[in-house]
Amino acid sequence: MNLKPTKCGWVVPDYVDINSIEDMKDPKVRDKFDGKIYGIEPGAGIMQTSQHAIKDYGLNGYKLVESSGTGCCT
Repeated sequence: MNLKPTKCGWVVPDYVDINSIEDMKDPKVRDKFDGKIYGIEPGAGIMQTSQHAIKDYGLNGYKLVESSGTGCCT
């Protein structure tokens, strides 16, 4: 948690029709994302959490791509 009750997490654009991380296991969804999950700076806590989520949810075929805060959000 950054600020109570704020939580860190993943977001997807409005045009992507998924409702959960589980939906990302669908190969069609993975293809829509080109097998990439874009993050922020390598040392950020959300990056470590994202690596765990990729493993824990069995998101095989996805790669976590490091970026800057500006690079991932423009």
